[in-house]
Amino acid sequence: MNIHIQNKQFVFNSMKTLAKVKNEAGIKEILAKIYTKNAQLRCSHPINELEGLDAIKEFWLDLVNSFPNLERRDYLILAGSYEDKNFVGNVGVFCATFEHDWLSIPATKKAITLRFCETHEIQSGQIVQTTLMIDILDLMRQAGFWPLAPSLATEGLWLAPIDPNGLMLNTNDIEEGQKSLALVKAMHQSLFDQDKKDLGKVPSREDLLNLRQKDYWHPQMMWYGPSAVGTTRALTGFVDYHQRPFRLFCNNRTKGGDEGFHYLQIGDGAYSLTAGWPSFTSTHSGSAWLGLAPTNKRFSVRVMDFYYNDEGLIRENWVPIDILHILDQLDFDVFARMQGFFKPNSN
Repeated sequence: MNIHIQNKQFVFNSMKTLAKVKNEAGIKEILAKIYTKNAQLRCSHPINELEGLDAIKEFWLDLVNSFPNLERRDYLILAGSYEDKNFVGNVGVFCATFEHDWLSIPATKKAITLRFCETHEIQSGQIVQTTLMIDILDLMRQAGFWPLAPSLATEGLWLAPIDPNGLMLNTNDIEEGQKSLALVKAMHQSLFDQDKKDLGKVPSREDLLNLRQKDYWHPQMMWYGPSAVGTTRALTGFVDYHQRPFRLFCNNRTKGGDEGFHYLQIGDGAYSLTAGWPSFTSTHSGSAWLGLAPTNKRFSVRVMDFYYNDEGLIRENWVPIDILHILDQLDFDVFARMQGFFKPNSN
């Protein structure tokens, strides 16, 4: 069997099983089977980077304690190799009742959906590193707290792929995947080339709608963004509600940082995935964004991009961005503001 098919089935079955286990002994046993002893879990702020099985166990134990009837639903899965490393990527949602506080977010005792995107690096049949992007800010929204200006785009649950074959557990089309990835990289390159041409200037709305990027996006494209940005439809929605506001917000963008630009770029059939931890760094010296005035602070951006190509164009793009990590670097403490909202007389 193709190694990438094996890895997809291993990750799909292992993570499903892990989400079903609700006690410490069971979690510890499952983790020992699927992770190497010195495995790393990188997660959205404020969890950040965890080392070793004990730390990963505590993360999962906290999660299932807060969401006792946690259920995992995967939307799509793909696999491939990048720089001699094997990866699996997933997009999905946790469904649960929010029974107990998590990360100081007050429990609602109601049903919630916790969207996630993951990448797993696999070596010799075990995971050596998981990068897990959870939209914690969206959980705050569902709990009844919103710390920022209203989102420009539409908040709410992301859609599963329009393609019914997102869970490609028995296939791995590398040749088609390379075509899918090449299309995405060409779109990226069109934006990089424009940045060099503009020498740091932000194109107008009309320019953005007519840049070479329009040659790569499907007329019915969906862009699924993180909470605080939201989901957009068509290139006009993408430009109006995400791309131009974000480009106005951050100046002097440079690729990556000490950890590089992308730690993976893979394609599998009609799907592809790029991810950076961080993907780029920038300076918050432009216009207000998310209701925040410019701080002139330098910040890095953790992001993943999952793509689905249709009719030779990019039709869907799921984009978890660690918004809370960006805000933390700008000295905006969302958790302190949240406590002031829920517990105004705590000090």
